[in-house]
Amino acid sequence: MSEHKRHVKSMLLREARERVGSAFVLQAQLLSRWVQCSGDGVTRARVQPLDTRALGARRRNRQNGTHCHFAIRRLYMQKKPKTKARRRSAPAGRVKDGTEADGAPQWTSPPEALEHTSSALPLVVAERMQRRMVVFAGVPFLLGLSAFGVFFFLKYRYDVVVIPPVVGYATLGLFGVSLFGLTYGIMSASWDAGRRGSLLGWDEAQRNLLNTIDAFWRARSRERLDDLDSTKDDAHTERPRRKP
Repeated sequence: MSEHKRHVKSMLLREARERVGSAFVLQAQLLSRWVQCSGDGVTRARVQPLDTRALGARRRNRQNGTHCHFAIRRLYMQKKPKTKARRRSAPAGRVKDGTEADGAPQWTSPPEALEHTSSALPLVVAERMQRRMVVFAGVPFLLGLSAFGVFFFLKYRYDVVVIPPVVGYATLGLFGVSLFGLTYGIMSASWDAGRRGSLLGWDEAQRNLLNTIDAFWRARSRERLDDLDSTKDDAHTERPRRKP
């Protein structure tokens, strides 16, 4: 009886393997046929299981001979969104590529790319900011944590009673100084990779704060100009054409 069970089990396993292998071969053949039938303009596609309607359409197309014998239910195309380029006028006597008037009018590098590359944070400046943040934020934070231990030691060692509001205000004040130290550690560091800056970094903090405010307002003005340009372009495209 056990031999019969093993024989039946082996037969079932063999049939399952044959089914899986045939299904895999069929899918591979269908995919290869679709790749042969697809054009060069297809950038991205996803094949979904075919339903009965798609099978019927494939059969009719195969009989008519007007379409490839492999049908797809859906074809998803991925296209890059179109972005409106900003209008920039070239300087007088020069063309767009920075050469004389007899050169080819092409941009060598967009101004936005130059701004992004120039605004990249060097590794030296990042490490400098990290060290200052550890000093200006870590020390007050550790003092705030150790304040409870100090007050407890004064109470049970020297019998010095400190009222709870003093303990709370002192701890919260140290934690607030720690939060301020995070910002000051970033702003007090010298953002110039070739210059280390002073020890406390007060001059660098003032300079970096002014630069940050200036960059913020310039970004706001640039966004407003972009919005105005987009509204003008939309109004120009939506304007109805006059009949002759």
